[in-house]
Amino acid sequence: MARTSDTRQETSSAAPGQPLSKRALATRNALLDGARRVFAANGFEGATISEIVASSGTSVGSLYNQFGGKEHLFLELHRRHSGWLWAATQQAIEGAREAGERDPFRIYLAGARAYLLGCWDERDLARLFLSGDNPPGFDAIARSGLRRWIDQNMGVLQLEGRRFGEALAAAVTGVVAAGARQIVECATREEATELTDYFATLVSRLAQPIE
Repeated sequence: MARTSDTRQETSSAAPGQPLSKRALATRNALLDGARRVFAANGFEGATISEIVASSGTSVGSLYNQFGGKEHLFLELHRRHSGWLWAATQQAIEGAREAGERDPFRIYLAGARAYLLGCWDERDLARLFLSGDNPPGFDAIARSGLRRWIDQNMGVLQLEGRRFGEALAAAVTGVVAAGARQIVECATREEATELTDYFATLVSRLAQPIE
């Protein structure tokens, strides 16, 4: 699934609710692309404003005007990455349903596989956000995101009202999260696919709710 540019951005260079000009949007995207390269290479703490500006071909003034600092660049990259993974997962889930699949577990596995391989496809960012080298406040954002995945998995697996349903949703979410940490280190997509199959097997052993 290809990443698409998100033009619905908030910025200090445009009034609230107003779209960015083409020039401002191009600058913003250049800064995000440059920051991605620098953060992936050096981590959040190791990245400097001057490196991001040089990598993006913009200016210090543009960076502060658009984002206010490297913290918000990092958080915007995370927001886009999370949104992309969420969309890829939803697309796989809906694809399984449209293909006639009715087993909630198999539908869930389609989404989990898409998530894990999506982490490999964007492993530079996935590795960055899993590293623990993050700006202040990021942990709260990560916890909120985890809660969203658990809630989705509760729904897909049809666990609402079932004994230990939330615990099971949290457990399978945790296994997939652990899988992501391993998969981003795979050397090839073939290796990532094999490891995805392994974690799918682990989830299959876990995913039967206790009555």
